Amino acid sequence: MKLKRKIDELEALVLVRFSDLEEGLKRIIARGEIVSILKEELDCVRGEKKELLNRLMARDFETFQTYTAGGQEEAVGEDLKPEEDADMAGEVFAVKS
Repeated sequence: MKLKRKIDELEALVLVRFSDLEEGLKRIIARGEIVSILKEELDCVRGEKKELLNRLMARDFETFQTYTAGGQEEAVGEDLKPEEDADMAGEVFAVKS
């Protein structure tokens, strides 16, 4: 879908520079401009992906910090009473069977 949109944008760009799409594309291809236009688009997409990846990594790191600092260690390290432990084992067994 994004590629279709980029093609439409490229067609619009050609129509701005030239009145006829087919003739405009022929002239652009003949002069080698299509390579530079596509390279610019590729660089733009790479930049967008890099920015998105950086934002996701930052968000995941913040989530990790919140999880480890938010009292979760206490819940993980908390000892259960023997009867609670047995109840939990029974629940797990019941779910698996």
